[in-house]
Amino acid sequence: MVVLEEKLNTDAIAAEYESILKKRHQADCRVALRPENGKRNRFPNYLPYEDTRVRLLATSTNPHGYINASHVQVGLCMYISTLCYCYSDTGTCSNGSIDAVCAFLWTTA
Repeated sequence: MVVLEEKLNTDAIAAEYESILKKRHQADCRVALRPENGKRNRFPNYLPYEDTRVRLLATSTNPHGYINASHVQVGLCMYISTLCYCYSDTGTCSNGSIDAVCAFLWTTA
């Protein structure tokens, strides 16, 4: 706790946040950019990368099993070598993504 308090009293946390990579420039978002998936992207500038996106089972209304969601792995390896968390992250629902969000919750719960 002392380390956290020390860092809060400096600009270290803000500097660390600013150092986080905001976008992988060579990353592929091809399924997210397909015209039929536009309605599933509430915010067109927040798209999942192909290698980290959540893949739902394909259906007749969602043939690519697409949802605007990503698997996120958070590790505290620099502090505690065995502590690692895995999450799935999705934004807020758009009118075109209600079915996909329900499938997402059902398959990842």
